[in-house]
Amino acid sequence: MNFYEVLGVDKAATSDDIKRAFRSLALQYHPDRNPNNPKAEAQFKELNNAYETLNDSRRRSRYDKLTFPIHKTNPANMFDDLFGVSQASPNPFYGDTHMPGIKTHKASVVINLAETLHHQQRTLSFALRKLCTTCKGAAVSGGAERCGACHGVGSGKGGAMCEVCGGAGSLWRECATCKGAGVVETPQQISATIPRGIINNCPLQVNSPFGPVVISVVVQYPDNVKQGTNGRLIKDVAIPYHVAVIGGTATVELIEEGTITVKFPPLQNGQLIKIKGKGLYPGPNIAERGDLFLKPYVDVPRLEELTEEHQTIIRQLAKLYTTDTEEQNL
Repeated sequence: MNFYEVLGVDKAATSDDIKRAFRSLALQYHPDRNPNNPKAEAQFKELNNAYETLNDSRRRSRYDKLTFPIHKTNPANMFDDLFGVSQASPNPFYGDTHMPGIKTHKASVVINLAETLHHQQRTLSFALRKLCTTCKGAAVSGGAERCGACHGVGSGKGGAMCEVCGGAGSLWRECATCKGAGVVETPQQISATIPRGIINNCPLQVNSPFGPVVISVVVQYPDNVKQGTNGRLIKDVAIPYHVAVIGGTATVELIEEGTITVKFPPLQNGQLIKIKGKGLYPGPNIAERGDLFLKPYVDVPRLEELTEEHQTIIRQLAKLYTTDTEEQNL
């Protein structure tokens, strides 16, 4: 029996159909209504499993692929269908305990570029989701009350289904413990090592007493830095006007703490200056860093930032590039 049959709905059932069917059956087999009835308790657990899967669009899609395959399923791809992770191309940051049937939890962490150059030990928080012990996952508590909109009939004028109670004729109070969610979340913490060479948006899995935890790692890039391939970085660097024209040196901040003095040739369009080994590590097990490429541009100062001496010299320089008519306007 598949999950659709457990809930008594068609495979094309909408989310509202699934929710309505679950609540009706959950109330029927709820342990509070069936004390000392192991069969009812087992049925209630099966209903919860079916509802948790079919009420989540992503889990429902994966369940449908595996339960109603259009073509033969390669066993190696079943892992990917269930969890969105391919075994054929394993992520070097991903653990090996993400197996079917083991519930995973989610956490996230934000680090900067410099922090990817070393292992980072972090304490992370995540929400542990458990079935509500008050309502046993039914999302309602207490007894049913007659719907005031349809007076318990389930339909209104012309036989149309009552929208307030969904045609049930009765309404149930929302469980105060889980706020009608059927599950409760409790905050938990884990200690995790973020490996050197981690890349942006890379999932990292660690084990915890509560099961596997998948950590989404976000690497923050400065506005003037772009990511290349194999650990390469491209950084926009402002240089003074005189360096851009005749060449010279300028101080550049590195990704890690510290600066270096770089000799720039006269500026040309599309010019890149390579600083070897000052990029990122391409992966956790690679010993050498990628290169840092500097993309210079002219740092044009604002007029209020210039002294009278600067302005005088710039006007003299401008005269060398102007016509007689233009010179009269200077």
